[in-house]
Amino acid sequence: MRRIALWAIILAVVGTASAAVADLAVETDEERIDSMLREVASARGKAEAILRHVDLESVPLEVSAGRDVERFDESDYDDLSARAADLDLDLGDRRVEVRQSQITVSGAEARVIANFVLDGDEVTPCDVTLRRVRDRWLVSRIRVMR
Repeated sequence: MRRIALWAIILAVVGTASAAVADLAVETDEERIDSMLREVASARGKAEAILRHVDLESVPLEVSAGRDVERFDESDYDDLSARAADLDLDLGDRRVEVRQSQITVSGAEARVIANFVLDGDEVTPCDVTLRRVRDRWLVSRIRVMR
């Protein structure tokens, strides 16, 4: 009887440990999106890094700053790529940090409100909307709130 009780305890411990390890191995949507933000902030070509999370055939992109709004669809990829390259040239090696990010996921849509800080002092607040397509989060809207 003691042997059965011992095996039951061992199986319970192993089962609990396996569940804990499985939980650690599963990345939440919020963690994936936060990782995307940090990847873009630390990339040498920040705008090019954003483009890795854009698929204009699946999800059109809207970019706005103030009252200026531009929309891009699958026919605009070359124009968007050229603009990203120009933006990366303008940014150069400037250091960007993500501060005070708030990530809200609701089904297949996520919203990120974050402050991007350039060179330690220039704060650029952004509102970013993402859509989940299959297993990827794709950027659908970037609004610079300046």
